[in-house]
Amino acid sequence: MSGRIDWLSRTESKIGDWNQMSQMTEEARTVLGHAELPTRLVLTNGCYDILHPGHVQRLHAASRFGDILIVTLDADEDVRRAKGRLSFAWRDRALLVACLSFVAGVTWHTSEPCWRRPAGDCTLPSLIRFLRPDVWVARDYSLPAAEIQAARDSDSRVVELGRHGQWSSGEIAAQFISSG
Repeated sequence: MSGRIDWLSRTESKIGDWNQMSQMTEEARTVLGHAELPTRLVLTNGCYDILHPGHVQRLHAASRFGDILIVTLDADEDVRRAKGRLSFAWRDRALLVACLSFVAGVTWHTSEPCWRRPAGDCTLPSLIRFLRPDVWVARDYSLPAAEIQAARDSDSRVVELGRHGQWSSGEIAAQFISSG
């Protein structure tokens, strides 16, 4: 279909590495700035392995703290280590989150240093320092000191959001397994 933007291609263009997120954010800030509109960057994180209504509500709540929402997903190996399972690979999880109209971009982070970045640090604190969000919407449980320090170093406002609803990815996965 010539002249029409393919929805899936447009959605996939919202997924990328840290440099793509930085470039996309700067382009959005330029466009919004020319229109004299606000340009507050919001960063939030999670694994979103089985995307459910609670996740959508949390991400929407995070988006309301600013104008550009970037979501960073836990790396596959970190999800497996934390949950003992991985339902969907990173690329699939990223596509699901990118489908949400209020999400501007989706990237990744690891819990351990990695080879993917020149500095060898792909951790969330490093991403916070790299993107320097105006607001970092943190998970609803005890915040690691390194993430808090990274937000302080970046002059980011830290917001903790609790759970939205009684949804649980673990419980959903268990129901699928038990109904086998």
